[in-house]
Amino acid sequence: MCKTDHNHLEDIDLDCLVQEEDLRHSDRLKAAFRAAGVRGIGLLGSPGSGKTTLLEHLVPELMKKRRVAVIEGDLATDNDARRIQAAGAPAVELNTDGACHLDASMVETAFAELPEPKPELLLIENVGNLVCPVDFPVGEEIRLAVISAAEGEDKPLKYPAAVLRTEGVIITKTDLAPYVRVNPDKMVAYVRDMNPHSRVFLAHMDAAGKLVTEAADGGCSLEDWLLG
Repeated sequence: MCKTDHNHLEDIDLDCLVQEEDLRHSDRLKAAFRAAGVRGIGLLGSPGSGKTTLLEHLVPELMKKRRVAVIEGDLATDNDARRIQAAGAPAVELNTDGACHLDASMVETAFAELPEPKPELLLIENVGNLVCPVDFPVGEEIRLAVISAAEGEDKPLKYPAAVLRTEGVIITKTDLAPYVRVNPDKMVAYVRDMNPHSRVFLAHMDAAGKLVTEAADGGCSLEDWLLG
């Protein structure tokens, strides 16, 4: 909430007002998605954490069961959208021209650009950043933080909001763990200590270049969890 000073005069904090309006817009967008039968899923993560590669491999599997589309957020280029299109799914690229996160208005506009029939599963990859996007939901039903093992064992501890304010965490590139002296089990433990309700998954590429994912607790697969 925006604060007031001791004289009870409103201290107009533009950043605060913008964030509050965006939260309201996100709530409206989430309700519109639900009414249209669209399940929105947001991915947050640092640049190079493996978000787009994850989607490239997940999209063909998810498309076997649902209509899927992707909204890609980046500072510049349409490279990621073209990668997703090559994987078989409709994709719209959003360039923020320097802004560190997407907002609900951008996502609403991009969703309107997707071809008919609209998707049943909408994957939204935010701008590479583990800070700003946490504060700006964009109508998603669930959000996942993508954290690479190569980013360091204590990455979940350094970015607590990304763990506390998402529904799941995907630890990628676990095949690199021996080379960067990281224990993925410790990363899982950190996440669980911080947010016992978070669903945690591990991901790596096998020798054939195929993405392999597994639930840290041995529960349902990542694909089934995303499908709801």
